[in-house]
Amino acid sequence: MQLTVGLRWLAGSAEVDPRLIALLAAIEARGSLKQAIAAVGMSYRHAWERLGRLESVLDARLVELERGRGARLTALGKALVEH
Repeated sequence: MQLTVGLRWLAGSAEVDPRLIALLAAIEARGSLKQAIAAVGMSYRHAWERLGRLESVLDARLVELERGRGARLTALGKALVEH
């Protein structure tokens, strides 16, 4: 018998895709949504869908995008990555 133990991230009753936490960490490290998406192997559309869904559940922004300046995490986005 094989036993596997893991952690689940929940936002309310919605389970958070662990790749989304990896995406947030990659955004923080690279400062670019495009580079972060490539690093975690997620499509641009899928990444935006997941981010949007979680931001909606949390009723707060996780990522700030500025034209010509890339992407950066909000305080909440940083807290998720740290935890």
